[in-house]
Amino acid sequence: MNVLMFLPLLLLGLGTLVAGAVSMSMGRKRKPIMIAIGGGLIGLAAAAGVLIPDGSATAATPTTTPNASAGVMAFLYPAEAEELNAQDFILEGTGVTGENLEIYKNGVLEGTTSADANSKWSFYVPTPAVGEYEFEVKAADGSSIKRKVIVKQGLTTASNAQCPCRVRVSAFTNGKVAVNGTVILSKDGVEVARGTTPNVFEGLAAGSYTYSIEAEGFQTFNAGKIETPKNKNIPVYLKK
Repeated sequence: MNVLMFLPLLLLGLGTLVAGAVSMSMGRKRKPIMIAIGGGLIGLAAAAGVLIPDGSATAATPTTTPNASAGVMAFLYPAEAEELNAQDFILEGTGVTGENLEIYKNGVLEGTTSADANSKWSFYVPTPAVGEYEFEVKAADGSSIKRKVIVKQGLTTASNAQCPCRVRVSAFTNGKVAVNGTVILSKDGVEVARGTTPNVFEGLAAGSYTYSIEAEGFQTFNAGKIETPKNKNIPVYLKK
């Protein structure tokens, strides 16, 4: 409310009404006009007080923006129609934490998985034959997502024949359950990078690397080797 505009108009209006009333009592003819002016000024005062801002700060109503990615079912890897060498690889994506997901390959149920506390899921795919595949992930509510994958033998396309390269390392139990652990990448005995499985190492030069995986409750794995640009996906099986 704009008090500086409201009070003067209100006082002027009241004064005009009083003057009109006095004029009426004295029999003057201008009393209707003065009363009308007074009423109009009071109306203006009310409008000024409500409609004209006074320049004071108004507390903003806090708003929240939902996390659009949380719980959304989507593929993270591989990309649509990506060409992969004929070797084991890992399907990865996001979904609702704890929700059971069914994995289909060309319409045939391959198994199930579920999203973890970070809304991420993974599914191990043993070496498929050369060909094209459609992987479908179905949720309990009937919603689904699909991803086309092309498997080739001895793939040497520019996407994986040149470096710098990217290599994904994932860890699983013998029961094909994803394991979170620390993966350490080394070259010539010197550590060059580390991360939490599943982890993607980016920008690798061509050459030979070794890796180790440390996961609580599992035997430490120390004999892994990566050859770039040949290797793109490294699934590792850990034992209790």
